[in-house]
Amino acid sequence: SFPTAHPMDPKEISRIATRTFLSRLIPTWAAREQEDQEDYGVDFELEPTGRDNRASGVLFKAQVKGVESPVFDEHGSLKFSRADVARFRYYSESLPLPLLLVICDVRARTCYWTAVQGNPDVE
Repeated sequence: SFPTAHPMDPKEISRIATRTFLSRLIPTWAAREQEDQEDYGVDFELEPTGRDNRASGVLFKAQVKGVESPVFDEHGSLKFSRADVARFRYYSESLPLPLLLVICDVRARTCYWTAVQGNPDVE
């Protein structure tokens, strides 16, 4: 786990979540930060590549959110209620590429993910 004696501020949580997410990716995948893009908060474009580092042409996006204390429901599913409805409507209805929602527990350095489009729990 990640020791800290104080509550983290949002920027600290975001930095740790991003680093945790990147450290958990398959090493041969390309991860392109989308921070400077006007994409309603999508953080990364991902592209699986082979051992020969050839681009696959398969693209998808990832939205990374950091949390200090994840909450799970009675079935063991991660609950996340701070989502912006308009943003998720954009993700599920208008984003031209598949999107993964990634929740990173910044204290345990663990990430959980789910697909957004076609997922009734998210939609």
